[in-house]
Amino acid sequence: MAPGIVLDFDATGRLVGIDIDQASKNVELSRLEAIALPLGAMAATAE
Repeated sequence: MAPGIVLDFDATGRLVGIDIDQASKNVELSRLEAIALPLGAMAATAE
């Protein structure tokens, strides 16, 4: 993706994690926003 950013995928190729090396030094973390998260899909599969 970019230097210092690691994307983790599961066995089916779905994105399961994002790691930003030294994030507190590279990204303003006082406010974190997401445009879209698949929460509906997660709720539907939760037991």
